[in-house]
Amino acid sequence: MSNYFLYSILQYKHSLTLGESLNIGLLFHFPSERIITFIQGDSHRLESIYPNFDSSLFDAFLRNISQKVSQKREIGFETDPKISFKNYIHDHILGEDETALQFSEPVFVINFDSPKSHEETIQSYARLLIPSLDEKAKYHEELLLRKYKSLVFDNHTELKHKFKKDSTIIANGLTLKFELAWKNGSTNFIQPISFDLATEEAIQDKSIRYYGTLNLLGDYAKNHNYRFDLLVAKPRNTTLLLAYENALDNLKKANAPKEIITEDKIEQYSNKTILELSAI
Repeated sequence: MSNYFLYSILQYKHSLTLGESLNIGLLFHFPSERIITFIQGDSHRLESIYPNFDSSLFDAFLRNISQKVSQKREIGFETDPKISFKNYIHDHILGEDETALQFSEPVFVINFDSPKSHEETIQSYARLLIPSLDEKAKYHEELLLRKYKSLVFDNHTELKHKFKKDSTIIANGLTLKFELAWKNGSTNFIQPISFDLATEEAIQDKSIRYYGTLNLLGDYAKNHNYRFDLLVAKPRNTTLLLAYENALDNLKKANAPKEIITEDKIEQYSNKTILELSAI
């Protein structure tokens, strides 16, 4: 039987005595294609539940697991695929001990929905088993905008009245809302975009959606002297950085007035905003 896969849930067990656990990652194995993939949640959910939770140590552990999975060691063949997968996890990814991070017993799944790609299958299970993944990108986008506003307004409250809040653009069958916009020549609509997603496919799909949206609004934006300032965050899972670079390329190709500001350039962009608005 080749049409099957296995997965194991990475769980954070805050109290081994009480048996408390939260799902924070998923390890998938598609034996017929020899594909092994790890996706991870983030620390926000854990921090909200456990105030003393060390997110830096947590993130380091997840990076280490991702690096080990990326080495693509062969999984030995046993009579029972679940035993093979379990041995692979304990021998090469995370030992079976009493630490707070533990992989669950592998789950064997017969893939009746075979037309689905591996990425689609992974994304479906991630949404079901790691609820925080759906919330993560939106939360990160809120942080991007909050960081920008803090950099601009903390020391320049006099500029607040020069910003337009809660703007809406309706054009070509699209309705888009922007929390913040500012004007100096062009009207610049600020849009945070987080690519801190679970899979390569999710990153690609999101970049294509924005590419299409920008293209549809391109002529309208040019006619109205609009520009879209995109605050962009990369995935924290380093194995997804190539997908992120491809996503940036998609955004760059879009035929609309725009400026792409990666997360490490937000301070530079905020300084530019301050200088231009202060001169008006």
